Amino acid sequence: MKTYVAIPGTWGWADRHDPDAWFQTTSAFAAAMRALGYVPLRPTPFMWTTRINGDAAWRRLLAPILPKALESGDTKDWESAADNLVYYCEAATEPDVIIAHSHAGQILAYAARRHGLTVPLAITVSTPVRNDMKAEYFALHRAAGTWRHLYDARSDWIAWMGMFGDGSLLGARSMPYAHENVELDGVHHSGILSDPDKLGLWDTEGWLS
Repeated sequence: MKTYVAIPGTWGWADRHDPDAWFQTTSAFAAAMRALGYVPLRPTPFMWTTRINGDAAWRRLLAPILPKALESGDTKDWESAADNLVYYCEAATEPDVIIAHSHAGQILAYAARRHGLTVPLAITVSTPVRNDMKAEYFALHRAAGTWRHLYDARSDWIAWMGMFGDGSLLGARSMPYAHENVELDGVHHSGILSDPDKLGLWDTEGWLS
């Protein structure tokens, strides 16, 4: 059996005790993965604060003039989660796949740039494409054997909101640094992870190949 790591997106902390949450080892998603020959890397899922980050651009703009003792960034949860992700993966054999939902994709990108985390297959699901993450995305492009980005370009308003504060007025849903972009329709922000009617796509579309 191959192994995977599931990283919940923003506000996923609320479901940390829900056995049916997609990132739990007892979820319908985990069962679908097991049927395809993939099991969780560890018996407990990877968790982080899942707080919203990246929406206070003024912190970054004022960083050069703020005293170092004051908070000057708005991505601290992503960055600290990236640190923990590296330890989580190093505690066992390197996972074959890392699946990151929503802003968890930023965590995976930070882990690649800051800590050199590598993975044969990285899958980002509905990750907001941010202008201020270019260096991290480039690092993930190089660190992943294949980086596949799955997204709904029409009905995922949450991903659109996740681009706010990235320093750009223009946003794209496709990921320019991914090796492959897969545009989906009608899956919204998390349908391919939690909707029983959509889970079969992981098999028929061959996203784990």
